Amino acid sequence: MKAEHSWILPRATTGSLLYVSDDVLSEVYVLTYPQGKLAGILTGFDTPVGECVDATGNVWIANQSSSELLEYAHGGTVPIATLSEPGEYPNSCAVDQSSGDLAVANQNDVAIFAGAHGQPTTYSDPDISQYYYCTYDANGNLFVDGDVAGKIAELPHGSSSLSTILLSRSFYPLSMQWDGKYLALIELGTHGQRGTKRLDRVSVAGSSAKIVGTVLLKTPSGKMVNRLEQYWIAGSRVVGPDLYKRNAHPLKVLLWRYPDGGEPTKALDASWDDPWGITISPPTSKNDARTASPISR
Repeated sequence: MKAEHSWILPRATTGSLLYVSDDVLSEVYVLTYPQGKLAGILTGFDTPVGECVDATGNVWIANQSSSELLEYAHGGTVPIATLSEPGEYPNSCAVDQSSGDLAVANQNDVAIFAGAHGQPTTYSDPDISQYYYCTYDANGNLFVDGDVAGKIAELPHGSSSLSTILLSRSFYPLSMQWDGKYLALIELGTHGQRGTKRLDRVSVAGSSAKIVGTVLLKTPSGKMVNRLEQYWIAGSRVVGPDLYKRNAHPLKVLLWRYPDGGEPTKALDASWDDPWGITISPPTSKNDARTASPISR
């Protein structure tokens, strides 16, 4: 991987950073958060898509066309670790904040790298043929969505197999995240959908999941498109892209109040072409200082 053109402003690394992947330009934009000022650009990717962050603030990026996961230290400009998945196409990832296990939602299976090292253990659900997004809850249970309406899957902590979970209302879920209390699922809309993006807060019990509330995310364009883009919840905010391109106007990354929703509180611009994956890396005393030579795990 060539990253000689990557850069990040050193002064920006002391605060929280917002990472936005662009799958068309194959770059990842780094912005100060929540201010939204461009702080750097990471280069050398081959279709970067979903992202996630571990307990130390290190960021993992699914480098899809190269069948690998790349790890960056908070504010780092070169990968500090690479996990390869030959023959697979990773869409997204999630980190169990307690164990450090890295889960990857691939097109064909779900892979878990214990401690984010070595070779993965893979899982599949007969009801799902392609996997999009995944997340861990506070108890180490892994949830994953895919190409089927009205269903998600769970890998309970300590289990050896995925189990199907039925949603209380049938829709295509994507971009899931644990918000600290509920599983939050973005609904995949229809092409040219007007109005709002729906984010459902879901309570899981056994093999069923009940929608306990819906957050309506309005957009300046008044439209959303049928895409598998990633949204990210950080405390009282949710961040996501507005992908309806209007003539020469650039695409936006928007911030909303969570769980209030409504109109966005801020719109962020950068020179991206197609913002896709989003994660937020907080500054912590545990941030990994390895920023020099890339290694393989």
